[in-house]
Amino acid sequence: MRILNIKEILIGDERYPKILKEIYDPPKKLYVLGDEKILNEIGIAIIGARKATQYGKKITYEFANDLSKLGFNIISGLAVGIDSFAHLGTLQENCIRQNSCSFREWN
Repeated sequence: MRILNIKEILIGDERYPKILKEIYDPPKKLYVLGDEKILNEIGIAIIGARKATQYGKKITYEFANDLSKLGFNIISGLAVGIDSFAHLGTLQENCIRQNSCSFREWN
């Protein structure tokens, strides 16, 4: 984890998302790659089928991309399928803003 700079955030840590503490049985520990400061900013969870249709993938990608443009953080469990396309749409928007990477459009 050190090599990838993955941070471990325990539930008592001030960086732990405040809203996550309010759910029933919150995780005791989070692993974060990137800027942990955004954990307490506005976000929306996008989850769905692992065996998603092409339409579902396309709409999820576009929806996440549009929400990213509005400043939402996209949250998911990183599963294959809809979760992945939510993150790809988010990454596409963030890469455009930072002019540092690109992804192909998903049809």
